Parts: sequence; structure tokens; C-alpha cells
Amino acid sequence: MNNPELQAQYVEFIQYEALGHCREIFEANDPPDQQKYYSSSRCIASIQLEHEVSGLISPVIVLAKLLVQRLWQLKIGWDDPVDEDTARQWNELQVSISLLAHIAIPRCVTFEGTIAHELHGFSDASTVAYGACIYLRSLFADGSAKLRLLTSKSKVAPLEELSIPRKELCAVRLLTRLLVKVIPALDMELRKIVLWCDSAIVLAWIKKPLNQLQSYVRNRIAIIQQHTSGYRWEYVRSQQNPADTVSRGQLPEGLKDNNLWWNGPEFFQLVEYDTDIPEEILELPELKEPVVIAAVNVVPFPFFSRYSSFRKIQRVMSYILRFIANCRIKVPTSREKNPHQTISELRSATEAIIRVVQQVHLADEIHRVINNEPCKKLANLRPVFTKGLLRVAGRLDRSHLPFESRHPIILPDKDLVVRLLIWQMHIKQLHVGQSGLMNAMRQRYWLLNARSTIWQITRKCIRCFRINPTNTTQLMGNLPVSRVVPSPPFAITGVDYAGPFLIKQGGRRPTLVKAYVAVFVCMTTKAVHLEVVPDLSTDAFLASLKRFIGRQQSVDTIRDFCSSREIEWHFIPPDAQEFGGLWKAAVKSANTHLKRIIGNGRLTFEELTTVMVEIEAVMNSRPLFSISNDPADPTVITPAHYLIGRSLTAIPEPSLEDIKATRLTRWQYLQLLREHFWRA
Repeated sequence: MNNPELQAQYVEFIQYEALGHCREIFEANDPPDQQKYYSSSRCIASIQLEHEVSGLISPVIVLAKLLVQRLWQLKIGWDDPVDEDTARQWNELQVSISLLAHIAIPRCVTFEGTIAHELHGFSDASTVAYGACIYLRSLFADGSAKLRLLTSKSKVAPLEELSIPRKELCAVRLLTRLLVKVIPALDMELRKIVLWCDSAIVLAWIKKPLNQLQSYVRNRIAIIQQHTSGYRWEYVRSQQNPADTVSRGQLPEGLKDNNLWWNGPEFFQLVEYDTDIPEEILELPELKEPVVIAAVNVVPFPFFSRYSSFRKIQRVMSYILRFIANCRIKVPTSREKNPHQTISELRSATEAIIRVVQQVHLADEIHRVINNEPCKKLANLRPVFTKGLLRVAGRLDRSHLPFESRHPIILPDKDLVVRLLIWQMHIKQLHVGQSGLMNAMRQRYWLLNARSTIWQITRKCIRCFRINPTNTTQLMGNLPVSRVVPSPPFAITGVDYAGPFLIKQGGRRPTLVKAYVAVFVCMTTKAVHLEVVPDLSTDAFLASLKRFIGRQQSVDTIRDFCSSREIEWHFIPPDAQEFGGLWKAAVKSANTHLKRIIGNGRLTFEELTTVMVEIEAVMNSRPLFSISNDPADPTVITPAHYLIGRSLTAIPEPSLEDIKATRLTRWQYLQLLREHFWRA
């Protein structure tokens, strides 16, 4: 029976046969003394006869629905013969339907002398069907009460596999829909409305917040809570639940004498009843607050949010760790009393800070790694837990890289302390771009969602925004041969001047004079060489060219070529970016760094030379290609690799940012300018 329309006609035929017998029941079995109550407003005569009758014999109707569902599952056509078992069930049902004429059902559900009325609804589900029924309870002055069945509704269980609690939930949803239709049809004042269910799990779902439930349960509980707000939900035992008759079905000969179905549970015969809820229901886990058996309860230190600099958090943490270490030493003379912090203390403080951050944001991942459980969030990193820190395992154990580079520390992307650390790295790397900052971070840390996080931080840098305004771009032509043909470093070199910069010259009362920077750019490797020159004269340039040739160890070709002074020059037109874009970009970068470092400060010639050497190291450490997301590729190729075979790094020096500038020596002032550039 694959046609839904034919299936509906089949069900309608069965219901019609049952309704025909029930009409005769109503006409022949109504007590004469209740005829006068037919027109009462408290009578349910407003409900249509067909719906009333089908609701009263739902246990019989559900058997017919189950038979139709079986025909549907067997995919039997309208004209196809059925098997013997199905034919036997149909014959039994057809004979039983005729027995409905022997069932007497009083149409009036109210009584004389009632003082109040209540509405009670029941729901239940079985493996094959679920249903709901509603009763009107009349209360009398002598403390007694009577129940009369109003209506019921049944549905067969869906063909897809559902757990019993979910089927019970569908039954409660059906009761809610039936209640919405019955209440407006009853023109009477109700003392209270109580809904009953024999599933403690469903009752627990109704009491729980929606955000703690799965989507299937949450969608249905939301509708139930919306339509039953203000009503009471109670537990009823399965033996006292009349809706159990609907969910399991019953033939007319059994339904005739089913007192539970027609008159409700026995405890409803008294005004005050006791539901007798068993203790095991009261101790059901679904009704309790969730209890965490094992969890790492780590709260960040309060001072983390008080500072806007990772360096300050690091110093505070180092003093805390020193205090803890000194408290553990019983001999006072052995305690650390150095007012300055050591490198090992600062490193220990950094690890302690990151350990707290990981325990807050990556506690579940740490627990999984320790217990050798799969960790889907960090599966591609193959994380390991070493010395209290979660690190990337990678495949570089046999390399000669430092331990921090072979196994970088995993950092979450949404922590305030981590963002302060990224900001400090941005300053330390002289306001390098996103790719360069990511390359610097990968030397020790592996930041989750690195690109988007670094972009969010660097885009808020005011100095970077002011120095790099949006300019119009020009469509460029093909790259020249010198850019695409391999050659030794500085074999083909572009040169340009940056400046002028005002420097101090003289003793106590120095005068301000102009100085320039000669920028040499390798056309092949993009390596940069910076030379400070006092003026724009030819002699000054030739002197800078000699220093350039003498200091570059891999420019033998240039040395031989220039030994005879037969240098071939190619001049470009002024302000022609398409002719010298490579070295003009280097000039722009050098100017940018100098403006950020020096600002309005005035340096001597020697001091400016020192600062330019540091800027040269930074420019030669920028990556030449995009950074890989593979933890096996911790470093990238920079121009410095072509010059000396490794990255250019500066000697680590103590921070001077907390010392007043008036107390610093001249060389310390240069270092302070570099630190200001890191913050810029």
C-alpha cells in the first residue's frame, strides 16, 4: 500500500466502521436522568461527534493504524494479496469492531453538586506506538472526586529507530497538541491543569534549560514549555497510567471492562491524592545538577588583566616565583637577593605564564594527550606534554635546531596574555609585517589561527597605519632579467639614497648638519646594505661603495669588476617607480624604520651608523616567501641566508624602557631608541 491517499482511505474506512457503532452506543445507552445536562455549558457537546468518538476508542483505532503501517512496510499494493498472518489480524479486528456496540459510554462528563473541576492529561509510549488522553475531574463537597474521559489521540511510532525516552517525548508533544485543542472547547473554569508522564527522563528534560539539551530534544521541549507554562508536570507509575492502553492498543472486548481507561487511576477518587513517587525517581541523575568528576580548575592570576604589557607580566611573575623559591629555602643566606632579574628567572616566568594560559584554554587537549586519547582539535600537530607545557611534536628531532624550534609551545588564539605576547613580538621585530611576525613567532611558539590573530593585532598598530597610508598602485611590467636569472649576492645591485637626516656635529654646542643613507639592494636575493654618507658628493658615494665592497664577503665578482674602475652605470629617470621599484621599496622601508626609531631625536654620525646596522639586520631577516603551516617547516629563507647562511640576530641586552632618559648614557640612549622602535 504505497499510495498515501489509499492508506488514508483505508484508515478512514476503519474509523467509519467504528463510528457507526459508537453512534448507536450514544443513542441507546445514555441514562435518562442525564438528558437534562446535554445543553449545559459544562458539557463537551461542542466537540464534534467524530473526533469525540475516535478519541474515546483510540486503543482500538491504534490497532488499525499498526496494521496499515505493517502493510506499508511490506510494500503491499492495493490489489496485492496479503500474507496469512496479516489476513488473520484483519479478520480479528473486523470482528472485534462490531463488539463496540456493547460498550456504554455516557456522553455527559459532569455531575450535580460539583464544587470545582480539574483537567488531567496522560501520555505514554511503547515500542510500536504512543498516545495521550485527557480527563475531566469533578470534585465534590464530601471530599470525593470522579474522573471522566474527554478525548485521546494515538500515533504509530516512526519507522526510524528511536529510543524509548524520545518516543516518550513524542507522546508528551502529542499531549501538548491535544491540550491546546481541548482547553478552548471547554467553556468552564478549571481549578488546575496537571499533566502526567511515566518517563522520569522526559520530566527531567522539561525542567532543564534548553541550552543543555541536544537539538532533537531541545526543539520539542521548547514547544512543550511554550504551551504548558504554568501547568504542573507530575510522575505516574506505568500501572496507573491510562495512556498505556493507547500506546499498546486493546480490542473492544478488553476495552469494555477497562476501568482505568474510562475512570482514570484509583487515587483520583479522593480530592487529596498521593502520587507515591518512588525514591529511585527522586535520585535520578537527570534531575541533579551536573557534577564534574575530574577537571583542572585553573583561574588566571588577577594581575594578568591589570597590565597592558607582556614584559611587565613577565617581571611580576618572576618576582612571584623568586619569592616562592626563597620561601622553600630554610637558610636565609642561600636565598636570591639580586635586585635584578636573571635570564633564567625571566624564562621560567614566561613558561609559568604560558602554563597557566594552556590550563585555562587547552585543559581538555592536555587531558587527552596525557591519557593517550585522540585529540581532534590538534591532531595535525601531534601534540606532546613535556615539562608541564603542551608542545608540537613535529618530525625535527634529529635536526640541530634548538629545542624551542623543534618543539614550539602551542598557544591559544583568544587569550589576552597571548595577544600581549604577540604585540611585544611585533614591537621587538621593528614593526615587521604579518609574514615576518609569524616567522618570528614560529621560532618558539605555535599560535593557533595564527594568520587571522596576527592580522587582528597588527592592523591596530597606529604607527604602522600612519607610516603606510593607502596609495594608488600602478600596473607594473615584466620583471627584468636581473630579477629572474640566478646570480651571486650583490652581483647585480641597485643603489639609491635615503634622507636627508639631521645629525649633530661638534662638541658641546653641536650644529645640525645633513646626512644621507646609501641603500644597496641585491637584485636577486633582495638583500640590503645600508651605508651612512655625510653628503651627496661623488667622493662620499665612492667611499661608501668601497666600504660596501669590502664588507660583503660573497661579492668577488663585484670586487673584480670594480678593480679597474670600469663600472657600468644605468641611470633611471627621477620619480620613475617602474624603473627602480626594488631599491625604492628598500629606501621606503629604511625611511620608515628611521622615522619610527629616531623621530625628533638628533644623533651623531657614529650613532646613526650604529642604528643603521641594526635596521639592516632586520631588513635582511624578512622572509622571501609565504610561511608554511606545517610544523616540520619552522624557519623560512631570508636574504641573510644567502649572505652568511643563517638569520641575522642582535645581541640580547637588558631592557631600559623603565629608566628615565636623563639617566642614560649616550649608547644606552641608542638602545632605548631601538626599544621605542620595538613598541612602535
